[in-house]
Amino acid sequence: MTSILSITQSQLEIFLLSLFRTSGVLAVAPIFSQRSIPMQLKIGFAMLMAILTFPFVQNEAFVSPDGLLGLLGIGATEFLMGAMIGFIFYLLFVSVQFAGGIVGFQIGFAIVNVIDPTTSQNISIIGQFQGMIATLLFFIMDGHHMILSAMIDSFKLIPMGTVAFQFSNADALIRFSAGTFILAVKIASPVMLAIFLTDCALGIVARTVPQMNIFIVGFPIKIMFGLLIVALTLPVLAVVFQNAVLRLDENLSSLLVSLAR
Repeated sequence: MTSILSITQSQLEIFLLSLFRTSGVLAVAPIFSQRSIPMQLKIGFAMLMAILTFPFVQNEAFVSPDGLLGLLGIGATEFLMGAMIGFIFYLLFVSVQFAGGIVGFQIGFAIVNVIDPTTSQNISIIGQFQGMIATLLFFIMDGHHMILSAMIDSFKLIPMGTVAFQFSNADALIRFSAGTFILAVKIASPVMLAIFLTDCALGIVARTVPQMNIFIVGFPIKIMFGLLIVALTLPVLAVVFQNAVLRLDENLSSLLVSLAR
């Protein structure tokens, strides 16, 4: 391992660039970017990861930029590179919360939203519940290790100073974002189907028994059936989310390769 006293200017620049990339990952990635984690701890963990990965990211072909402005430009590119890795993992949790919002709207919980203290956003209570389940599943699957592994693999596939953002990268990121909506519909589809059948049944009852106030009767019925289906389909949420995490872990390397010059 290189002694601290013998570190050259090029090695110091590589360390700073690796710190930019690790900071980008930890600033956006799920779990690591939670607001409940103190900022000092995040900065310390980013520096620790940069120190641990420094012996493996030294790039002999790295060309030192001219001046501080050029170094900051490369550092911003490295930060965006890390943020992209974290954002792709973050999309998984966005899809789960979006599915919870769809479910909450279908069963009549659109006004029963809560403020998430970690994001300061108005989130459906069903979405927050499913988000907590997804977080537990992510820990069980060692998803936090997947994030760190993807960060380490990025140093192997994309050496320092060789990040190249192209239109093909934007297309891949758009496809990952589109997969967010597909995953949300898969998670919410059982409740959507159950509520649709419930609305059909209530419509038939309203036509056959016009004296019944279907709006007053239907509201608690939809809530009851909706929550029942949510409870019964938790295994479906687990299977769909786990498959999405595994698929992402397999496809992320291809995106990293496309970012290299």
